[in-house]
Amino acid sequence: MKKLSIKSIKTRLMAMKKLSIKSIKTKLILFYSLIVLAGGLTLGITSIEIAKQLIIEQAEVSMHSLASEASSREAAEIKAFSKVLDTLAITDSIQSMDWEKQQSVLEGVLSESDFLKLGIMQLDGTVTYSDGTSMQIAANNPARKALLGQSRVAAFGVSETTQELTLMYATYIKKDGIIV
Repeated sequence: MKKLSIKSIKTRLMAMKKLSIKSIKTKLILFYSLIVLAGGLTLGITSIEIAKQLIIEQAEVSMHSLASEASSREAAEIKAFSKVLDTLAITDSIQSMDWEKQQSVLEGVLSESDFLKLGIMQLDGTVTYSDGTSMQIAANNPARKALLGQSRVAAFGVSETTQELTLMYATYIKKDGIIV
């Protein structure tokens, strides 16, 4: 540690006195500068917080609007798919319950539509798809409501064959007033 002499202490005290502010003018300038700085910081932080809240509120409004628009679009798409199925269900080829006639109609519609698969469900719940594959629909599957006479059935579920989330549309096929 460095030894301090009386002379070095006097020199340091003199330097510190030179730094002390004696002028009222300088003191006022520093004081008001600090007030302006503090006020500026306060205003800046406050304006950032207000802007953040406004952005969050606007994002919530926008998300609600987008969700509403998307749900309307999806509802219209479901309705359009259901109308296609209703139209298919009243064609003679489908009502004939002759698989070869049904299969050719289903393949034609499948190639011109956004359906991933089309099939015919028998009264026992067995669905035969246009590609020739078939599967048994569970008794509690909402698609079975079509066998009870409900048209335009739409049901989300997990495909039993691919384990993917699917949206299944179903409607009944009626011939001579009887669901076939």
